[in-house]
Amino acid sequence: MKLKKLKNENRLLEDHVKSLESDIEKLTATIVKLKQNQDNLTKNISSLYLTAKAEIERKDRMIVELRDGLGQYIFPET
Repeated sequence: MKLKKLKNENRLLEDHVKSLESDIEKLTATIVKLKQNQDNLTKNISSLYLTAKAEIERKDRMIVELRDGLGQYIFPET
């Protein structure tokens, strides 16, 4: 009777271990996917930042050019 109880308990514990191992595999796969997403987002935000910075610099140059052009009309050289 005691042996049967121990075998049953052992089987339950083995099932629990298998369940935990399955959970570990799923969580590991989730971690890998999240890491890939994080890497992609990091690259994307870096590209977005560089694009925005370049666009601001381009617009700043345009403003300077427009101001220089406007100055010719306000203070024409005669």
